[in-house]
Amino acid sequence: MLSRRAKKIGLWTIGLLVPLFVLLFGAMMLALLFAGGAASESGSCSSGNASNVDVTTSADMNKRAKSIYGYLRSELHATPQGAAGAMGVWQFESSFNPKIGNNAGSGATGLAQWMGNRLTGTNGLKAFASRKGVKWDSLQTQLDFTKYELNHGYQGAKAALRKSDVHKAAYDWLMDYEGMRNNPEQWYLEKGPSGQPGRYPDGDHWYAKFGANDTGADNSGDVSDPDDSGGTGNTGGCGSDASAAGGDWGWPYKGGKYVTSGFGPRDLAGSPWHDGVDFDAGHGAKIRAVHGGKVIFVGDPMKKGITDSYPYGLGKDVIVTKADDGYEVIYQEFAMSGPTHKVAVNDTVKTGQVIATQQTGHLHLGVTNKKSWVTAQGDWQNPSGHSWLDPLKFIEKKAS
Repeated sequence: MLSRRAKKIGLWTIGLLVPLFVLLFGAMMLALLFAGGAASESGSCSSGNASNVDVTTSADMNKRAKSIYGYLRSELHATPQGAAGAMGVWQFESSFNPKIGNNAGSGATGLAQWMGNRLTGTNGLKAFASRKGVKWDSLQTQLDFTKYELNHGYQGAKAALRKSDVHKAAYDWLMDYEGMRNNPEQWYLEKGPSGQPGRYPDGDHWYAKFGANDTGADNSGDVSDPDDSGGTGNTGGCGSDASAAGGDWGWPYKGGKYVTSGFGPRDLAGSPWHDGVDFDAGHGAKIRAVHGGKVIFVGDPMKKGITDSYPYGLGKDVIVTKADDGYEVIYQEFAMSGPTHKVAVNDTVKTGQVIATQQTGHLHLGVTNKKSWVTAQGDWQNPSGHSWLDPLKFIEKKAS
């Protein structure tokens, strides 16, 4: 028989081993849960726990967020709430990192955590990129692939982007595009598995950041190109937080004046008085901000009820900035077939920053500090109204 002392030692040993076994078993189950929990019915992962293959910094995420919001608005015609809702879903999954992947589990990868056939199949992300001759792990490619899917098999998910409520948009996007209807354990609408904000608060954040002050402009979804940063301007992805100081004035094109038609009276039938200055540096030339300020409008002027009929209209793409000094600068008539802008509403631009590409035979530049640019449109043939100012008086005086 065991002595009383031996029994005590045995019980004490068992008392230590049982909790250790429970802890080890629990850890193993959690590991299996996170490794396998990413799988969903549609081949899109939504665990919010993908293992990083490329570290995402806060600056990276903010910069990508701006591009994603612009793309959803302009290319996919999302409402501000719809765009923010979809972004809430994507932020939770990937932190907007197109290179992120769940290598230890489902293999879900990228912005929307695509997996299975949606990642490697004939019509998947990698095959799509191969056909286009582009990198599959770039943000631009993955946004373009989203657009492709919405037109090939996931048309029903478009309705989520039209919602007027951020939470409804996020829910419908999660169900209809991410395919998570049968995986409620992975929804994480309010909170994540570690107590972090869920998809709803993530969406609310981006709506407050971009959507709440969105005037309805078609914001560009182009991924930032370092060669197009131009001059001294850089929004850093968070232009709404920057100063709108006007600063110096400069020419709209690098290396020259390129003036083709001046301000004021002119000998032109149907338009005897010119409310701005025309410039032409050639098709494809980069247009630069002539004065710093905050972007208050981007896109089709028809959204403001202003005609776009050529030759007297403003074109299909207009950029308007307003500086702290009160000057509103309007860039118009440079695009007649579609948008070429490289900025979004609430961005802060600086003199010399590339903001668009010339698509037509000229850029018309207008400056006013008397009325808003919309109201001033009614004075385009009214020199006595004094709504418009001669841009060259500012540029030639202050430009170096």
